[in-house]
Amino acid sequence: MNEPLVSIIVPTYNSEDTIKTCIDSILSQTFTDFVVFIIDDGSSDGTLEVLNGYQLYTRINIMSQDNSGVSVARNNALSKVTTKYVTFVDSDDYVDSKWLEVLVAGFSNSDIVLSTVGVKEIYSDGRVKLRDYFSNVYSNEEAISTLISENGPQGYLVNKLFLTSIIKKNKIKLDKDLFMAEDLNFVIRYIVKAKNKVAVNNSPLYNYIIRNGSANGIRLTALQSNYEETFDNFMLSISKIRASLPNSYILAQDSCDLMEGQMAINYMRAMQLMKSSDRKKWSRMRSLAKKNRALYFRTADISVKKKLIYLLMLFSPIVVKFLDQRRS
Repeated sequence: MNEPLVSIIVPTYNSEDTIKTCIDSILSQTFTDFVVFIIDDGSSDGTLEVLNGYQLYTRINIMSQDNSGVSVARNNALSKVTTKYVTFVDSDDYVDSKWLEVLVAGFSNSDIVLSTVGVKEIYSDGRVKLRDYFSNVYSNEEAISTLISENGPQGYLVNKLFLTSIIKKNKIKLDKDLFMAEDLNFVIRYIVKAKNKVAVNNSPLYNYIIRNGSANGIRLTALQSNYEETFDNFMLSISKIRASLPNSYILAQDSCDLMEGQMAINYMRAMQLMKSSDRKKWSRMRSLAKKNRALYFRTADISVKKKLIYLLMLFSPIVVKFLDQRRS
């Protein structure tokens, strides 16, 4: 039997309520030439019992590891991949039936090294968010800037199809020291090494579920005592992304500066809400935000609301604190 064309990696951790929906959506793909690697990261609930119900499916490989984090889980699964392409799905999400078909179709010619589809963000309160961007083929550097722009397809692993050969040749792995934007870090290092074009399709075929308390992002309305660790790790991730970029990638460097400025503003807002007395860190974040202010305000795809918040945080943060307290 010929080897499948695509490997799908699904890390799981305490996902007994969502993993069946996730797996069933993968098995319902119109493109069927794939194999699945599900790696359980030391779940303590009934996840493994659910996975045992799929033991007879020949295209599903179930693996387990001691709890070590999602990046280690993905790396362990990547080490088993031998197919031409590889992609990822998170265990609390699900995919539309044409998700894989459209991703594979993105490799329409030999100079494409990454195929991307859109993401439908589904919130626990019923809201649905779609990013408005154009389907297109981008050059190497343009792709990086496009992925992390305000309305771009973002740096998720889960809406992208990679060439396994590029990952293996360049020994690209998830950075186990990162738990914020570790996927974006991986994607950008991949694009830099691949040195070719990226196909972007805006069809929202990946359903990204955002629940209360989700670790998928930093939410000012759900701050916890470890918020500083979370923000510090995000800032570390940005610095590592910037370090991976060639000096000639001006657009991509600008995108990092934009992300750094916005994250500094968010950090300051969190510090206000959590009544932090760390003036040294406040001063450092304000300096970063101030340094990137001009670039932030001349960037067309950043909303007027975000620009106003940015400005208020620099010159009248008490106003933003009042608004944030009303929301939280």
